Amino acid sequence: MRDRLTVPKRQMDVLRFIDSFVDEHNKSPTAEEIKEGIGIESKGAAHGHLSRLRDRGLVTWVKYEFRTIRLTEAGTEQVRKGLPF
Repeated sequence: MRDRLTVPKRQMDVLRFIDSFVDEHNKSPTAEEIKEGIGIESKGAAHGHLSRLRDRGLVTWVKYEFRTIRLTEAGTEQVRKGLPF
């Protein structure tokens, strides 16, 4: 697992977006909503960021199920503490 303290800015944007989206809508965002919410060029790029965040243990989801993207405890801590990126 990669160091959680070195999360690139764009991936931190994704973490923050997921956190705020869940707070506001009481459900997980889709990759399309993440793409639109932070201005990523494609859903594929959003999926790439999500995969790297999952590899770091910061997000999780259930494959092939809708709206299951969640911050892990470590992901939530990363957002809440505003750790450097």
